[in-house]
Amino acid sequence: MSADRQGTDPTPPPIDSSDQRPSVPLAARIERTQLELRVAALEDALEASERRRQAVIDRYERLLEDRAATDGSSVSDGRLPALVERFRDS
Repeated sequence: MSADRQGTDPTPPPIDSSDQRPSVPLAARIERTQLELRVAALEDALEASERRRQAVIDRYERLLEDRAATDGSSVSDGRLPALVERFRDS
């Protein structure tokens, strides 16, 4: 026996043309799916933002190292490392 004959057909019943309002469960499923997609898109955007932020930090640290190497000063001198840490923690 097929699943259709056992009464477990996953297809929703046809909507009566006299009732223009969609069924509440279907609307709820659609809304839930839309929200799940939005959450996934926001998570992707957050991950991309974190990668960009880390790339900026990495570039800045390389710049400080290069500057320290050419100036003969240590990266730990001055306030710049504190600024990097504040930026990293935010």
